Amino acid sequence: MSLFETAPADHAGSDDRSDAPAKQANPVALVGAILSFVPPLGLVLSAIGYKRSRSRMGAGRIAAVIGIVLAVVFGGVEAYVVSTAPLLDAGCRDSNSAADRLRALQASPGGDLAVLAAELDSIHTTLANAADKAGSADVRTRIDLVAGDVEALSVAVMNAKTTGDMSQMVIAENKLIADGNAADSYCHSL
Repeated sequence: MSLFETAPADHAGSDDRSDAPAKQANPVALVGAILSFVPPLGLVLSAIGYKRSRSRMGAGRIAAVIGIVLAVVFGGVEAYVVSTAPLLDAGCRDSNSAADRLRALQASPGGDLAVLAAELDSIHTTLANAADKAGSADVRTRIDLVAGDVEALSVAVMNAKTTGDMSQMVIAENKLIADGNAADSYCHSL
């Protein structure tokens, strides 16, 4: 055989893998990686995909590992957000009804000052209870501040009823509006 001649086709020692079994697909691993932003689902599907990759000649192993890692990372981030988000704090949730009642009072000015003071006292009690349930010191502080403003407004309303001087009532209402808006904004944040 000369240098320019080709050897006869002998497939026994060649690198042609056409007769080797084809890798089986592993869609569970890919779906697990895609759904890793929903940690429990992504983690389970990725783990199943990883286990299946062993019997499928490694098909989907990289996608499964990526899915497992991302599901753990997303799970950690979501757990942190849930544990620290004011929006999900019990104090913020429980103070929503008091905030709605305050908005209703603000939308309908006038009326009997004694009834207004009694409603403000009831709202104060609701806010104080909500502050006690707050899981975060920041939430507790903000709700306590608003509860104090409501109490001050109630006292100012009763003073206005007896003296006729509305100036303290206006000052207390403006402070309540400012502090209430700040607490409401904080409680609706992540």
